[in-house]
Amino acid sequence: MAALLQYLGFAELSKINSKYSPAKIGALLIPIGSITALPGLYLLINAMKELISTNQINSVPTLGIAQQQPATALIALIPSMILILVGGALSLVGLILLVIGYYRLGEDYGSDLIRIGAILYILAIIPYIGPPLSIAGFILMIIGLLQIRQRPANPPN
Repeated sequence: MAALLQYLGFAELSKINSKYSPAKIGALLIPIGSITALPGLYLLINAMKELISTNQINSVPTLGIAQQQPATALIALIPSMILILVGGALSLVGLILLVIGYYRLGEDYGSDLIRIGAILYILAIIPYIGPPLSIAGFILMIIGLLQIRQRPANPPN
């Protein structure tokens, strides 16, 4: 739902100024990337379950002789990883394009809250510290967008 609203908003802005078109594309790429990664995640979970169950069945001591894993489970990891990587890359590119659009929006309307929020929002890709900063950035962007909404209607440059 959020992706649809962002797409519609940036689609309207891109009618006024074409520099918002990449953000419109980014709003589409994020859910497309997520949908692409889901089958890969499903395949990965199934392959891991297969490997775990095979290891439990074949857990008889072998006197130091290493047993081979079933090839089918290992081969299933390849397409799952490809789907996950492609989906993640699409979502990352979409996030970057979306953040650029929000930053440009903040520049055009003179909103420091949106610019700072956009910078913090992109930090979601950093493990551990990224998610709280991203939430703070999202809140700042919402506050900045609400402030812009209350101003008299002036289209961006």
